[in-house]
Amino acid sequence: MCLHLSNYLASWGMFRGAAFLLQKDYKVHLEVVHLMLNGRYHILRSTNIREIAHNDEYINRMFELNQKISKIYRNKTTDFENENGRNSSDTLITKILLGVFGCVPAYDRYFKSGLRSTGIASGQFSKRSVAGLLQFYEHYYDDFEAVRLKISEHGVEYPPMKIIDMCFWQIGFDSDTQKAELEQE
Repeated sequence: MCLHLSNYLASWGMFRGAAFLLQKDYKVHLEVVHLMLNGRYHILRSTNIREIAHNDEYINRMFELNQKISKIYRNKTTDFENENGRNSSDTLITKILLGVFGCVPAYDRYFKSGLRSTGIASGQFSKRSVAGLLQFYEHYYDDFEAVRLKISEHGVEYPPMKIIDMCFWQIGFDSDTQKAELEQE
């Protein structure tokens, strides 16, 4: 599972630039994988938006897991000179949570830009932002489910938060592209 997680993260760009994962092998994820297998976090696998949109425990467990994953990676990045370890980015942790549980969108550059440009939720990975996204999906449930079911006709079963991720990523990408084009004029 560590190798799968490592390849998944690499395919989504988490091994470029200054990412601490560049200096680690796939076994850096072993403790994180064991943690995510804990039955305490199985609630995060739920895809029933109407059930989880009003379930505080769902969001609380998500952020509990977020803190534990962050601590594990911080401990893995402490170097031999006893420097403090690096904090894991929201992008890294939310990409992991999206890929493993499908419980939250990946709070990456374009997704956050999409959130900011629409005002649906803050661009920060927070309980309030996630709750806002769950409620947004629930409010437009029929529309989002129609898209999700259309995609599933092609053999791809995306959880609701992946649909949210793709929608706001596209909005953010388009918004940033338009801004760049205007600046060049």
